[in-house]
Amino acid sequence: MLGTRSGEVINLTNLRHPRPAPAHRFGVTTADITVADELGQHATVLVSCDSNLVLLSSYRPPLSEGVAGTFKAMTQVWPVDVSNPTAPSPSVDSVTVLPRNLFSEQEGTTPLLIFSGSRVLLVDLQLQPGPVHRQIPVEGTPLRIIYSHHLQCLIVAVNKGDWPTLMFLDPDTGEDVGVPTDKNGTPLPSIPGLGKQGDRIFGLAEWEYTKDSNVWRFLLISTREGRLMVISTEQEGQSVDGGRPKIRYWVRFKKPSFERPIYSVLGCNEGIFYCVGQTVHWDVLDTAEKKLKPMKSFDLGSPATSLRMANGKIVALTNRDSIEIIDYLADEGDESSALIHVDPRARNAVHLMEIAGPQLDEPQSSLIMVCDRECGVGGLWVPWRAPGKDCEPVFEAELPASIRKFRRGRTRPCWEQGRHPPRFGRLAGTVDDAEILGICLDGSMQHFSFLNVEIWRTLRFIQNLALTSSELYPFTYETVDLVEFDPEPRLDAGPEMHVDGDMLRRCLEKRALERLIACPSHVSRFAELLDELEDGRLTADFGVEGHGLREKYFALAYDILEYFLSPVL
Repeated sequence: MLGTRSGEVINLTNLRHPRPAPAHRFGVTTADITVADELGQHATVLVSCDSNLVLLSSYRPPLSEGVAGTFKAMTQVWPVDVSNPTAPSPSVDSVTVLPRNLFSEQEGTTPLLIFSGSRVLLVDLQLQPGPVHRQIPVEGTPLRIIYSHHLQCLIVAVNKGDWPTLMFLDPDTGEDVGVPTDKNGTPLPSIPGLGKQGDRIFGLAEWEYTKDSNVWRFLLISTREGRLMVISTEQEGQSVDGGRPKIRYWVRFKKPSFERPIYSVLGCNEGIFYCVGQTVHWDVLDTAEKKLKPMKSFDLGSPATSLRMANGKIVALTNRDSIEIIDYLADEGDESSALIHVDPRARNAVHLMEIAGPQLDEPQSSLIMVCDRECGVGGLWVPWRAPGKDCEPVFEAELPASIRKFRRGRTRPCWEQGRHPPRFGRLAGTVDDAEILGICLDGSMQHFSFLNVEIWRTLRFIQNLALTSSELYPFTYETVDLVEFDPEPRLDAGPEMHVDGDMLRRCLEKRALERLIACPSHVSRFAELLDELEDGRLTADFGVEGHGLREKYFALAYDILEYFLSPVL
């Protein structure tokens, strides 16, 4: 293993005739390498780079001469203080592996000495990956949270006792750097409008207001008591002790109080949209009079808990009727033309996300994911060029828990960024091929990938057979005659369009494909499905029957599973 000064790690297998595997980049500073396994154990290597630590394990020897071996698993190591879950993770400048028999008798761990700045830390490395929990206390109940790229902090709506307030949290230290003031900069206990007992913040959003090539950035807040406020923020100069500078915030504009709750708010260009009861209002900022002037209003079937802008239209996520899409620029005299698309199925919707990518980049194509309280997820195609036509469901999924929020982000580790392009039929779900995650009510997290028909049919074929396996579904498996059983997937818009990734992981970990796909007819059909992937390029050089053909197909299937199940965090 060779670590370079530019942050790359190169693996050489045969030193007489070296042929390196593709280099992995772990950062931009020097990559230091430390052997972490004991003599006779499986190869395990630690790489420290850019103050981070990465564990390389599950070494795969070279399959043929002249080809380098590779590490199948690369896992980020997060040092944590188990006695203080609120402390940030320390940086790792260098690491030394200590003898296990002298410092730790616990199985499955490796004792390390970590040098972090001026500190020396004695730690136990858990070799089995698991979740890392870090807490940021807010001394209240967090109700809404967003990350501001402009301010580089977490903005949290919190109820402390029975009083709503805002917190501006440094994500590294957890420090609240927000200072409420009046417009002149005089500190206040709370900004006007958030000091009423029993009130709650329902809507929290950022608004980038543009006019005449000028840009202003505001915060929008709406409350249960019918208050709507536009908040200005300003980052103060560097603090005296060299820490994070404070962020002062004050009320710039506000609407007279409504008599009903304002459930959601959205800022777009020169105006804002907000839902009062079951009515969506559109206001425009008048800079001359320094107030928000009403433009239009639109009635819905139920309150809109979330508002989004998509293709120049307002997508309202309602409490009982799923999504309703509004053309707010429709002719003022024709109120019926404002509502242009709806979900044909009534859902108790919780959250939505618009999906867009290179294959969905045309204005006539758009896909919206909606989650509901019944642990369901639906994908709705929006026919933008056919106003008045209902959205068309294209897939549904049933999950173990109900999703509370969708989020997207480029969350893969740095060494995976750019090395996981769409393959095997995976479709990019966003323009930048970001990961799509769902945060569930039970604390779990779901990851979503989009598939073309060929790879969906292949993976669903595996799942249909897995439903009959006592090994993969020990409590719910179906008893069938495998010779007569037909696992062929059915192309529809229902739950069968969903492939269970947890089942695929069990197949991969147990290496169960050969036992699962054993009948000659199933093996033959499985090979045909693999032949259809990427127009047959994946199996074009497999040869003829009798030359290890079956093993090649199953090896390809395991490569596909490893690709789709590679860690995204």
